[in-house]
Amino acid sequence: GVLLPHAINAIQILLGVDEEKACTSFELFDALLDCEVAIIVPHLTSLLTLCLEVTKNGSLDDGTRVKFMTFLSWLVSTKKKALQKLQLVTTILDVILPLMACPDRDEDEDTSQYPGSFAGSVLDTLALHLPSDKLVPILYKNYIIPLMSSTQPLERKAGLTALAVVAEGTCEYMLEHMLQECLKLAG
Repeated sequence: GVLLPHAINAIQILLGVDEEKACTSFELFDALLDCEVAIIVPHLTSLLTLCLEVTKNGSLDDGTRVKFMTFLSWLVSTKKKALQKLQLVTTILDVILPLMACPDRDEDEDTSQYPGSFAGSVLDTLALHLPSDKLVPILYKNYIIPLMSSTQPLERKAGLTALAVVAEGTCEYMLEHMLQECLKLAG
Protein backbone atom coordinates (compact mmCIF):
# COMPACT_ATOMS: atom_id res chain seq x y z
CA GLY A 1 0.00 0.00 0.00
CA VAL A 2 2.79 2.47 0.78
CA LEU A 3 4.26 2.08 -2.69
CA LEU A 4 1.06 3.01 -4.52
CA PRO A 5 1.53 6.80 -4.30
CA HIS A 6 5.00 6.31 -5.81
CA ALA A 7 3.52 4.16 -8.58
CA ILE A 8 0.90 6.84 -9.33
CA ASN A 9 3.61 9.50 -9.43
CA ALA A 10 5.80 7.36 -11.70
CA ILE A 11 2.90 6.84 -14.12
CA GLN A 12 2.23 10.60 -14.20
CA ILE A 13 5.87 11.20 -15.09
CA LEU A 14 5.91 8.40 -17.68
CA LEU A 15 2.85 9.84 -19.41
CA GLY A 16 4.93 12.82 -20.44
CA VAL A 17 7.87 10.71 -21.61
CA ASP A 18 6.63 7.33 -22.83
CA GLU A 19 2.88 6.85 -23.04
CA GLU A 20 3.16 3.15 -23.87
CA LYS A 21 5.24 2.42 -20.77
CA ALA A 22 2.83 4.47 -18.67
CA CYS A 23 -0.05 2.30 -19.92
CA THR A 24 1.90 -0.87 -19.23
CA SER A 25 2.75 0.39 -15.73
CA PHE A 26 -0.88 1.28 -15.10
CA GLU A 27 -1.77 -2.41 -15.51
CA LEU A 28 -0.54 -2.78 -11.91
CA PHE A 29 -3.77 -1.10 -10.83
CA ASP A 30 -5.85 -3.35 -13.09
CA ALA A 31 -4.30 -6.35 -11.32
CA LEU A 32 -4.88 -4.85 -7.89
CA LEU A 33 -8.48 -4.08 -8.72
CA ASP A 34 -8.97 -7.74 -9.67
CA CYS A 35 -7.48 -9.24 -6.52
CA GLU A 36 -6.64 -6.68 -3.81
CA VAL A 37 -9.25 -3.93 -3.97
CA ALA A 38 -8.71 -3.02 -0.30
CA ILE A 39 -5.17 -1.82 -1.08
CA ILE A 40 -6.56 0.72 -3.56
CA VAL A 41 -9.16 2.31 -1.27
CA PRO A 42 -6.80 4.64 0.66
CA HIS A 43 -5.51 5.91 -2.70
CA LEU A 44 -8.88 6.20 -4.42
CA THR A 45 -8.81 10.00 -4.73
CA SER A 46 -5.28 9.98 -6.21
CA LEU A 47 -6.16 7.20 -8.64
CA LEU A 48 -9.36 8.90 -9.69
CA THR A 49 -7.50 12.19 -10.18
CA LEU A 50 -4.92 10.43 -12.37
CA CYS A 51 -7.64 8.77 -14.45
CA LEU A 52 -9.50 12.04 -14.92
CA GLU A 53 -6.34 13.97 -15.81
CA VAL A 54 -5.52 11.41 -18.49
CA THR A 55 -9.14 11.31 -19.68
CA LYS A 56 -9.29 15.05 -20.33
CA ASN A 57 -5.77 15.35 -21.79
CA GLY A 58 -6.43 15.70 -25.52
CA SER A 59 -2.72 15.50 -26.34
CA LEU A 60 -2.57 11.85 -25.26
CA ASP A 61 -3.44 8.98 -27.56
CA ASP A 62 -7.15 8.11 -27.60
CA GLY A 63 -6.35 4.49 -26.67
CA THR A 64 -4.47 5.67 -23.58
CA ARG A 65 -7.35 7.87 -22.53
CA VAL A 66 -9.88 5.08 -23.02
CA LYS A 67 -7.69 2.68 -21.00
CA PHE A 68 -7.81 5.06 -18.04
CA MET A 69 -11.55 5.63 -18.58
CA THR A 70 -12.08 1.87 -18.48
CA PHE A 71 -10.34 1.74 -15.12
CA LEU A 72 -12.50 4.65 -14.01
CA SER A 73 -15.59 2.61 -14.90
CA TRP A 74 -14.26 -0.32 -12.88
CA LEU A 75 -13.70 2.00 -9.91
CA VAL A 76 -17.29 3.21 -10.19
CA SER A 77 -18.67 -0.32 -10.32
CA THR A 78 -16.50 -1.71 -7.50
CA LYS A 79 -16.07 1.26 -5.15
CA LYS A 80 -19.32 3.16 -5.61
CA LYS A 81 -19.88 3.80 -1.89
CA ALA A 82 -16.37 5.14 -1.39
CA LEU A 83 -16.77 7.45 -4.41
CA GLN A 84 -19.98 8.81 -2.94
CA LYS A 85 -18.52 9.16 0.56
CA LEU A 86 -15.53 11.07 -0.84
CA GLN A 87 -17.95 13.16 -2.95
CA LEU A 88 -16.14 12.33 -6.20
CA VAL A 89 -19.16 11.74 -8.44
CA THR A 90 -19.43 15.40 -9.46
CA THR A 91 -15.69 15.42 -10.17
CA ILE A 92 -16.20 12.52 -12.59
CA LEU A 93 -19.20 14.20 -14.24
CA ASP A 94 -17.19 17.43 -14.68
CA VAL A 95 -14.80 15.53 -16.97
CA ILE A 96 -17.10 13.00 -18.65
CA LEU A 97 -19.93 15.29 -19.78
CA PRO A 98 -17.77 17.77 -21.74
CA LEU A 99 -16.21 14.82 -23.59
CA MET A 100 -19.66 13.83 -24.78
CA ALA A 101 -19.90 17.22 -26.52
CA CYS A 102 -16.80 16.61 -28.64
CA PRO A 103 -17.23 16.19 -32.41
CA ASP A 104 -17.85 12.65 -33.60
CA ARG A 105 -15.17 10.74 -35.45
CA ASP A 106 -15.45 9.77 -39.08
CA GLU A 107 -17.76 6.83 -39.68
CA ASP A 108 -14.82 4.79 -40.97
CA GLU A 109 -12.96 5.05 -37.66
CA ASP A 110 -13.33 2.71 -34.69
CA THR A 111 -15.23 4.83 -32.16
CA SER A 112 -14.89 2.30 -29.31
CA GLN A 113 -11.40 3.70 -28.68
CA TYR A 114 -12.58 7.31 -28.85
CA PRO A 115 -12.93 9.12 -25.51
CA GLY A 116 -15.98 11.09 -26.66
CA SER A 117 -17.85 7.87 -27.41
CA PHE A 118 -16.53 6.00 -24.38
CA ALA A 119 -17.67 8.81 -22.06
CA GLY A 120 -21.22 7.55 -22.54
CA SER A 121 -20.14 4.13 -21.26
CA VAL A 122 -18.69 5.70 -18.12
CA LEU A 123 -21.93 7.63 -17.59
CA ASP A 124 -23.90 4.41 -18.10
CA THR A 125 -21.76 2.71 -15.44
CA LEU A 126 -22.50 5.57 -13.05
CA ALA A 127 -26.23 5.22 -13.74
CA LEU A 128 -26.18 1.47 -13.21
CA HIS A 129 -24.15 1.48 -9.99
CA LEU A 130 -25.02 4.65 -8.09
CA PRO A 131 -28.34 5.28 -6.36
CA SER A 132 -30.63 7.05 -8.81
CA ASP A 133 -31.75 9.60 -6.24
CA LYS A 134 -28.12 10.65 -5.73
CA LEU A 135 -27.08 10.79 -9.40
CA VAL A 136 -30.08 11.90 -11.45
CA PRO A 137 -30.98 15.21 -9.74
CA ILE A 138 -27.36 16.44 -9.84
CA LEU A 139 -26.83 15.27 -13.39
CA TYR A 140 -30.12 16.73 -14.61
CA LYS A 141 -29.83 20.13 -12.92
CA ASN A 142 -26.08 20.75 -13.26
CA TYR A 143 -25.32 19.12 -16.60
CA ILE A 144 -28.26 18.04 -18.76
CA ILE A 145 -30.31 21.26 -18.52
CA PRO A 146 -27.31 23.54 -19.21
CA LEU A 147 -26.14 21.35 -22.09
CA MET A 148 -29.59 21.18 -23.67
CA SER A 149 -30.03 24.94 -23.23
CA SER A 150 -26.78 25.65 -25.04
CA THR A 151 -26.66 27.36 -28.42
CA GLN A 152 -23.99 24.84 -29.49
CA PRO A 153 -25.47 21.83 -31.33
CA LEU A 154 -22.82 19.41 -29.99
CA GLU A 155 -23.56 20.45 -26.42
CA ARG A 156 -27.31 19.98 -26.96
CA LYS A 157 -26.59 16.56 -28.45
CA ALA A 158 -24.42 15.70 -25.41
CA GLY A 159 -27.24 16.70 -23.06
CA LEU A 160 -29.78 14.60 -24.91
CA THR A 161 -27.36 11.65 -25.13
CA ALA A 162 -26.63 11.92 -21.40
CA LEU A 163 -30.35 11.93 -20.65
CA ALA A 164 -30.89 8.85 -22.82
CA VAL A 165 -27.94 6.97 -21.35
CA VAL A 166 -28.97 7.68 -17.77
CA ALA A 167 -32.65 6.95 -18.42
CA GLU A 168 -31.75 3.36 -19.26
CA GLY A 169 -30.16 2.72 -15.87
CA THR A 170 -32.52 4.86 -13.80
CA CYS A 171 -35.85 4.51 -15.61
CA GLU A 172 -37.98 3.76 -12.53
CA TYR A 173 -36.66 6.76 -10.66
CA MET A 174 -37.06 9.02 -13.68
CA LEU A 175 -40.63 7.87 -14.30
CA GLU A 176 -41.56 8.48 -10.66
CA HIS A 177 -39.68 11.73 -10.07
CA MET A 178 -38.58 13.36 -13.32
CA LEU A 179 -41.17 12.60 -16.01
CA GLN A 180 -42.70 16.09 -16.12
CA GLU A 181 -39.28 17.78 -16.19
CA CYS A 182 -38.11 15.54 -19.01
CA LEU A 183 -41.29 16.17 -21.00
CA LYS A 184 -40.84 19.94 -20.57
CA LEU A 185 -37.26 19.64 -21.71
CA ALA A 186 -38.27 17.64 -24.78
CA GLY A 187 -41.06 20.08 -25.63
